[in-house]
Amino acid sequence: MDMTTKEKTDKLPPLEKITTLVNDLDQLRFVVQNQVKQNQSLDELIDYLYLDELSDGFGLSAALMRKRLLAAGAKIFKLGKRYAIRKVGFLEVIERLEQD
Repeated sequence: MDMTTKEKTDKLPPLEKITTLVNDLDQLRFVVQNQVKQNQSLDELIDYLYLDELSDGFGLSAALMRKRLLAAGAKIFKLGKRYAIRKVGFLEVIERLEQD
């Protein structure tokens, strides 16, 4: 589970607190800029994707796709009999994987 900025900074010394705040602001700015550049509505970004459909596109089994996304910190949930992830959550995971 992701920690809030407050939780991350509560016990930090002042300089580390500022660095953490700046990093979180930069991440937020990046997400907002990407949303504006892509000219997508926020409704579209909070929509969800089914993992079985995603896995087909990546050439993986649905189970392996789910395992890899969870390992990268994805928030996956079950809708009926299928697993899903929010589009914005998938974007965040992909961005983390690109940085590694």
